Amino acid sequence: MRPSIAINLDNEDYAGWANLANRTVSGISGNASFTTPNPALITVSAASAAVTTGIAVWGPVGNRGSHGSLVDLRSKTLTLAHLVRSLAAYVMSTAAVLAGDDDTLMAAIITSSGFTLKRTGAPVGALPMVQNFRQIVSTTLHPSQGEVAWTLPLGVTANNVDFFKVLRSTGTSLAAAVVIGYPSDTKFIDTNTTGAVVIYNYWCIPVAHGHDGVPSAMVTITLAA
Repeated sequence: MRPSIAINLDNEDYAGWANLANRTVSGISGNASFTTPNPALITVSAASAAVTTGIAVWGPVGNRGSHGSLVDLRSKTLTLAHLVRSLAAYVMSTAAVLAGDDDTLMAAIITSSGFTLKRTGAPVGALPMVQNFRQIVSTTLHPSQGEVAWTLPLGVTANNVDFFKVLRSTGTSLAAAVVIGYPSDTKFIDTNTTGAVVIYNYWCIPVAHGHDGVPSAMVTITLAA
């Protein structure tokens, strides 16, 4: 089985995303295997720096900043996560071309970038839909926040899933939904930043080896302003 990149971070691991971005930028900079990084490393570095600044503004436990600073940090982290995953896709495709059919060489090229490898054992083909996709009601959430959770697809272990896609739309069509997160665990918190009450519809899709699985059933959540 071909090597693949492991990104085991959830959307609230702000420092984790910044650290991964910094490590991969360092690994790819000047690396002869990766001459045309996409996205550009300067863009990834800037997004990482923005998250680091956002962490400082949000503050340590016991001395947190405003809710607005948390919303800003989450937005910056989501932007960085998109960039890092795009960079991972570039590394994967570049390594595959350079290595040809040599999986050992492909693994070496990937790890030289700063990314780590996922353990083998993922099933072939699209994964089935996640189970028990639902809203989590919690008193710890701000009224503008909504949490969804799910369990792994039937017959699938955590090692078989690279990550999940959480999609959101104000309509009921999955085709019109946009990806708002790439969690590696089985939960996700969304925040309404529109300034008005809004009704969102959510879906979850498991992803393995670059292939989307079967979408979940839709969950509807009303978020306060």
